[in-house]
Formats: sequence, C-alpha cells, structure tokens
Amino acid sequence: LDLLKVCLSRMTKQAVEKCQQLEFKFEKRKQRSYDMEMKEPVGHELRDKIKSGLESQPEKPKSKMESTMNQIEGGTKVREDA
Repeated sequence: LDLLKVCLSRMTKQAVEKCQQLEFKFEKRKQRSYDMEMKEPVGHELRDKIKSGLESQPEKPKSKMESTMNQIEGGTKVREDA
C-alpha cells in the first residue's frame, strides 16, 4: 500500500511538472508569435511610435471632447446674440 502511494505521488508530481513545462512553452510561443506580429508588418521605430501613441492617448480624447464642447458652447452663444 505504501509503495502504491509513493508511486502515485511521484506520478502526480511528474504530471504536474509536465503540465507546468507545457504551460511555459505555450506562454513562450504565444509571446514569440506576438513579437512576430509586432515586428513583421511594422519596424521598430513604428512599433515604438504605436506604443508611445497608446500611452499618450488617454489625454487626447478629453481635449477633443473639450474642443467640441467649446464649439457647441460658442455656437449657442452666437445664436443667443443673433
């Protein structure tokens, strides 16, 4: 009975390790395919531009929104004057 337990625990340990190895390989492959997607169509400079663009984007929609709001406000003011 003890021998069976030892065998089972070893087998489960090996299975767990194997699963972890497969997960690690899959993660690496996923990362590599992502890198390839990023590198192939666009160059390094363009990729950096895209990254910096994504980082600085949250501020842009706000300013766009503000400018349209100002235009709308300006339009209503002009109408009021006329």
